[in-house]
Amino acid sequence: MVHLDMLVLAWILGLTAGIRGLQVSEDYENSTLTLDTPELDAGSIINVKRTRNRGRRCDRGCKMYPGYYIVAGNNADRGRANTMQDCADWCKSRSCKAWTFNYAQKYCWLKTTDGPMGCPGGDCSTSQWLTGSRNCGSFASCSDVLNVKGKLFPDGKYTVMDNYHHDKPVYKHEAGKMCVFFAHHWKVDHCRFLKPGGDWTQGLGWSKTDAKCPQFIGQGWRYYSWNGPSDSGPIAPSIKITC
Repeated sequence: MVHLDMLVLAWILGLTAGIRGLQVSEDYENSTLTLDTPELDAGSIINVKRTRNRGRRCDRGCKMYPGYYIVAGNNADRGRANTMQDCADWCKSRSCKAWTFNYAQKYCWLKTTDGPMGCPGGDCSTSQWLTGSRNCGSFASCSDVLNVKGKLFPDGKYTVMDNYHHDKPVYKHEAGKMCVFFAHHWKVDHCRFLKPGGDWTQGLGWSKTDAKCPQFIGQGWRYYSWNGPSDSGPIAPSIKITC
C-alpha cells in the first residue's frame, strides 16, 4: 500500500492511461483509488490525499430554527434519534416537510407541515429543541465558501481546505489565521488548534447545533463566554455564517 499526493496520482494516471486493460475506480469520499493493470497486482489500492470537487454551490434549501419546536400534531412519524442529523436524514427519506428534534430526549418528530412553531416558556435561547427543513437531510452538501461575520473573529470569506477534521470540512479565512471547523462542535477559532491536541478549545464563536455543515446552523451561534463557563454564552444573532 502506497501513500501518494494528488500530483503523484496525476502522474500515475497519465503514465498508465495507455495500458491495455486499465480499470480505474475512484472513491474520493473514502480517499481510495483502485487500479487493476497487468503491471500491478489485481485490486491494488493506492491511498491518496482526500480531495473535493470545487465550485459546489450553496444548498439554500436547508433552514434551521434553534430553540423552536413545531407544535403537536401533523406527525408523519416519530421516534428515537441520536443526533439532529439523524433526524434530518430520516425526514429526507420520508414524506416529511420539516422535523423537530429534542436534544435532551434524543427524540425526533417528522412533520407534514413546517409550522406553527413555539418555544418553551417563550425563551428560545436556552431551549433543547431544534427544528429544520427537509433539505437539511443527508443529500445536502457543504459549500466551498462561507461568508462569516462576527465580533471576535475577522469577517470575510472562509474557503474550504483539502483536508478534513473529524470527517468534516475545514474553512480558512483569506488572511490565513482563523478557521471554521468541527471538534466536538462547530466553532470559529485559530487554525493552529487544528493540530493534534487542539480539540479542547471552545471556540471564539461556536454552536451546540450538530449540523452536517456550518452553513445550516443559522441563528444557533454563540460567543465564547468570559463570564462563567466558556459554553454559557447565549445565542448571538450578530454571528452570521452563510454561503
